[in-house]
Amino acid sequence: MSARGVAFRSLLPALLVLSACSGMRQANVDFGGSGVPAVSMRAAARQVATPADRTIIRTGSLVVAVREVPAAQAEVERLVSAAGGQVSRTSNSSGTVTMTLRIPDGRLDATLEAIASLGKVSERTLASQDVTEEVIDLDARIKALETSRDRLRLLHERTNTVEEIIAVERELARVQGELDSLQGRLRSLRSQADRSTVQLTLRQQQVLGPLGAVAAGLGWVVQKLFIWN
Repeated sequence: MSARGVAFRSLLPALLVLSACSGMRQANVDFGGSGVPAVSMRAAARQVATPADRTIIRTGSLVVAVREVPAAQAEVERLVSAAGGQVSRTSNSSGTVTMTLRIPDGRLDATLEAIASLGKVSERTLASQDVTEEVIDLDARIKALETSRDRLRLLHERTNTVEEIIAVERELARVQGELDSLQGRLRSLRSQADRSTVQLTLRQQQVLGPLGAVAAGLGWVVQKLFIWN
């Protein structure tokens, strides 16, 4: 038996361990390069996390009635740009403009107040989601997978038969695919935390004509005749 064949067979158990670790990940138990369960790594990370380190995703919606929708839209774009954000999507239907805003979290509150001052707010919501636990979990799993990938690459260099190469490359492709998926999810969470998403709707404010104003006034008088505050 060749020296490479002996090396491969001596390292073959590593592939079995990697496959076992894959199943353990489903049970929330990973192993890093030191053999320490990644669940312990996550627990340690949670203990040292401070409020400033927490990853919070904020999303909101705002409906504002304005006198001139095009002018208000232009001002919103200016305000968002000045805050370092961007308008990722805009749609116009029957004079109503809907905009998806991505605003740096540190400038979110001030920017929303400035947008609200453009007209009359009829709806306003703001929600927060703490994804710190998921970020810590993803970070630990990514580190464990990176260690597994590096070991597989080393093992691949020591293989000398087609069968051995195929086995290692198959496992390497699986690990790399899972790693890419987790890294993509982590980037998405951090991006959402860095820039809050707001759904803004600008509607044409209704302005009463002379007859409408008279009718509104009569309605107020009638109400006062029957209801005392």
